[in-house]
Amino acid sequence: MLKIANFALMKELEKFVSAVIEQRSLLAKTDKILVALSGGADSVALLRLLLSLGYQCEAVHCNFHLRGDESQRDEQFVARLCEKFQIALHKKDFDTTKYAEEHHLSIEMAARDLRYVYFARLLKEQNFTKIAVGHHQNDNAETVLVNLMRGTGLRGLTGMKYQNGDIIRPMLDVSKKDILAYLKELGQDYVTDSSNMETDMVRNKIRLQILPLMREVNPSVEKSIWQTAEHLGELEAYFKNAIDKDIKSVIERQDGLLLKINIDKLLEKHSSHLLLFEMLYPLGFNPAQIDDVYRSLRHTGALFSSPQARLLVDRGYLLVQAAEEEHEREVIIIAPAEAHLGNCYVKVSLMDRKDLETIPKESGRVAVDADKLSMILTLRYIKAGERFHPYGMKGSKLVNDYLTDVKVSRFEKQKQCVVCSEGEIVWLVGQRVDQRFAIMPETKRVVLFELI
Repeated sequence: MLKIANFALMKELEKFVSAVIEQRSLLAKTDKILVALSGGADSVALLRLLLSLGYQCEAVHCNFHLRGDESQRDEQFVARLCEKFQIALHKKDFDTTKYAEEHHLSIEMAARDLRYVYFARLLKEQNFTKIAVGHHQNDNAETVLVNLMRGTGLRGLTGMKYQNGDIIRPMLDVSKKDILAYLKELGQDYVTDSSNMETDMVRNKIRLQILPLMREVNPSVEKSIWQTAEHLGELEAYFKNAIDKDIKSVIERQDGLLLKINIDKLLEKHSSHLLLFEMLYPLGFNPAQIDDVYRSLRHTGALFSSPQARLLVDRGYLLVQAAEEEHEREVIIIAPAEAHLGNCYVKVSLMDRKDLETIPKESGRVAVDADKLSMILTLRYIKAGERFHPYGMKGSKLVNDYLTDVKVSRFEKQKQCVVCSEGEIVWLVGQRVDQRFAIMPETKRVVLFELI
């Protein structure tokens, strides 16, 4: 980790971030970058770094009107900063409280939704190629600890990604301490969000109470957590194929069930608890429930429920069926399979890339990279406000807007299905696949979707 102490080392930080950008292929000099600029130390440092490195930047600031005079102060500071460096500024005001109430969201989630929908709109309308955000090493450590306490499994412990679609995090390897030292050497001021000092949110409690205690044991705890997350990310990718293979070997198919799991075969596996977690967590079962299921594998008649499914231990098998609903809205798919929802009938096949002679171009027959998908997929109807990344197009787009553009009627929209992986749209059925799951030259395994 860099220790910024003087002007020479300040330049070293710029070289370091430049190297991260190059090694991770985050940016090209031709990119038009939209920098999320709150006015806080992290976003201000990010803007100054990218400008120093010669990138073409514009800024975006969202005023959520949640902190009274502070919100106005932040907006005015950002406007002066952009004027000083002759940077175009895109500003947007939101009634966040009203949006949260209307959509039954927490204030934090409402602000996140509003922010990223606006970013996506700017991306399309202003031809930006990347959105840069100021997450850093300390943020990543907080994320890992939050996920650890929630019990999200290996995937959650890999932390933030350097790139997620159009969003990039060039400072993910940089500590907060070095960011503050960098700004001090520049003589660059910034604003402070007083809500970050409150302890009524989980992340703030971790930042203000838990991490300081951990630093007493290990002063470089954030760096250690970051390094561990990096290793776990590599392990996740390495083990994914083996886990998927083991999951397939313990599942038996039966009509009317989401899963029929052979308990003897499951318990023969060295990683039986992990496999159970990977199968049941996507179906809405929490870690404590999954522990209870594991302890009950020999107790015929044991019954468990999640919002999405019901599970029964029955004479050597785990039988999992969809939760009963007045109108079925979602179907679980594990390839190879055939599934239907309403009038939508889909066949799903899994094959090696070399066995697919040509990549299909038809709207009713498409192929995607299998290693970018979860083992358990869902077929469901579209939801209001949902977005995806249409193949061949830049950025994301509202599903409703896309369907309007291709002249799908309102009645047909109500019946429009999507295939999803971990909540992300993979295929807008009968229309277009999502760019994030597209087949690439390095693709080894393919999932083929066909309308039947």
